[in-house]
Amino acid sequence: MSDELELIRQTAAQFCAEHGGAEVLRTRRAGQPGDDALFDACVAQGFMGVALAEEHGGMDLGWPALVALIKEGGKALIELPVLSAHQLPIEALLGCQGGATRSQRLAELSSGRRAAVAWQSEARRPDVFAPSVQATHAADGWRLSGRATMVLGGLGASGYVVSARCDDGQMVCWVDRDAAGLEVQAQALIDHRNSARLVFDEVLVADAQLLARGGPAREAIKRMLDAGRLGLAAQMVGGAQASFEMTLEYLKTRQQFGVPIGSFQALQHRISQVFIRLQMAEAALRIGVDQFALGGVERARAAALAKAQCGEAYSLASREGVQLHGGIGVTDEHDIGFHLKSAQVGSVLFGDVHSCRSTWAALAGY
Repeated sequence: MSDELELIRQTAAQFCAEHGGAEVLRTRRAGQPGDDALFDACVAQGFMGVALAEEHGGMDLGWPALVALIKEGGKALIELPVLSAHQLPIEALLGCQGGATRSQRLAELSSGRRAAVAWQSEARRPDVFAPSVQATHAADGWRLSGRATMVLGGLGASGYVVSARCDDGQMVCWVDRDAAGLEVQAQALIDHRNSARLVFDEVLVADAQLLARGGPAREAIKRMLDAGRLGLAAQMVGGAQASFEMTLEYLKTRQQFGVPIGSFQALQHRISQVFIRLQMAEAALRIGVDQFALGGVERARAAALAKAQCGEAYSLASREGVQLHGGIGVTDEHDIGFHLKSAQVGSVLFGDVHSCRSTWAALAGY
């Protein structure tokens, strides 16, 4: 890691220590599902735009810097909105054709405006190319009807990049939060991350707000999907590392029969398996970061691999953490249980382990 990235990591670690932890999740569970204060703090800290090119108003530090930020958030049990409420809409916009609307939105996002991507249908296994929002052409533009669910970072967003079905397959457009006919509903997840359901009732979208149609729209959503997988992989690696370190420390200090339980060979084997999985996940994440700028099949395969490996590592680390902590691991007062919930939600977002492995294999021609 370069000195610049290490400085970013240290800054993020200090930030997350101040703004993260299980107490934040308990607050959201108590009826405050949004994360506006966290978003504003990220803007004030200068986290937004770290991976965005200078020509669009960003810092042009690339995905290595963004991953360093997101990993620290995963360790601290918070989803830093630099991914869901910033980088995902940016990636979708970058994948669209050029135009005044695209340039305007990129400039707004780089200056601290909040947005989210609405792409997922309510199907049990949502198809990224089959959104449940329907776009119908009208004399004054387009009319959107239907629902988009699991919109990460959707609460508090001032606008949305929306994927919808249209007469030539798929389209991507911009919808302002205050558009007539749009309802934003809080969606409760077991790990309490910011998620919303958008309900569109004949929402008018002017032609100027159309970002892409047909093939270009599919490419924009593909890019956003790859970014989502890679970002979630980074978050889950951070969570897996925190779970591993927390459990390892417990094995060293918890005593039974007068000796630390970490001296028992069976428990040593179990924590060793977590360590091995964590190393594999770290390697897959590095490949994903290296391959993202290549685009196309290389980016898609690397992102899918990273999501699968990191998801498995986090699931194993958090499950073993709960098991090895014993009864306290399932109580509300211990953080390891929150890691288990975060792993369960993160593993299914943007495709579960099996879906990501299928993507990796299909793109390789298997």
